[in-house]
Amino acid sequence: MGNFRPAKCTEFVALFAYVSLNLGIEKKLEFRGYLCSVRLKVVSIFGRQNPDIVVNNLDAPKLGAFAGGQGRALSLRVRFAGRR
Repeated sequence: MGNFRPAKCTEFVALFAYVSLNLGIEKKLEFRGYLCSVRLKVVSIFGRQNPDIVVNNLDAPKLGAFAGGQGRALSLRVRFAGRR
């Protein structure tokens, strides 16, 4: 525990630079008396690696720093909604 160092101020400020924009489009369809919907969604349009965890391993050189994150991704969902 003697080597504990809190995160640097510049790493702390990075949390507030978090930018995320998710857009999706959904279309409802009728097929042979059944309702279905198809959704296409783009996650993190800007493609930024926004941090989502804090390094909490005491032996890690970046203890207290922000890490992780997800870049741009596509999601396709087909949903069965039942009979009309």
